Amino acid sequence: MIFLDFDDVIFYSKKFIKDYKNIFSRYGVSEEIFKKHYYQYFKNKTGEKVRRYNLTSHLAGIKKELGINTEKLEKEIIKFIEDTSKYIFKDVIFFLKEFKRSDLILISFSKTEFQKIKINNSKVVNFFKKIIITNGSKSTEVLKIIKDNKTKKEHFFIDDRVDYVSEVKKKVPTINTILVRRKEGRYKEPTNRYCDYEVKNLKEALKIINKNK
Repeated sequence: MIFLDFDDVIFYSKKFIKDYKNIFSRYGVSEEIFKKHYYQYFKNKTGEKVRRYNLTSHLAGIKKELGINTEKLEKEIIKFIEDTSKYIFKDVIFFLKEFKRSDLILISFSKTEFQKIKINNSKVVNFFKKIIITNGSKSTEVLKIIKDNKTKKEHFFIDDRVDYVSEVKKKVPTINTILVRRKEGRYKEPTNRYCDYEVKNLKEALKIINKNK
């Protein structure tokens, strides 16, 4: 079973965010105002303060502060996210085609409607047996699936965040963890002992998986 993260592993998030900001900019929204209203904060079940993105709330905050009509802006955004496939990295489809659908699980953090749309419109969902978007622990989701999977195949967890890799490896010590360090990625945290492998792209990840089958 192969668990893949979405943002910065499959999806060129930095470019997507840049293009997304540019839409707001064309309507007179500065980067400062864009960032100010970007996240909404609330407490989860454990009382921890978390942040999420909601387009409606984002636009409402901008509208209130700037006093502008955001209807045209919203329409352009909706059109923009109708097809997010151009942000899929070039090596992704090659990688996904090397495996059976039953072997692939997409697991992404931030369970929001916006993230769901972004993933669903990326044209890669049909390659996966299951799509998991969670606000909780990735390791809990991974462990649940591995326990339900009765095969003795090797399992792999592929992510660009050291903290997620560490979390999964601690809970599932037998899993093979692969940290993706794309040059286009946003995160550069120091690697640690929980990262079994480090790669620059999914072609390198494929070689590691094939060696460990």
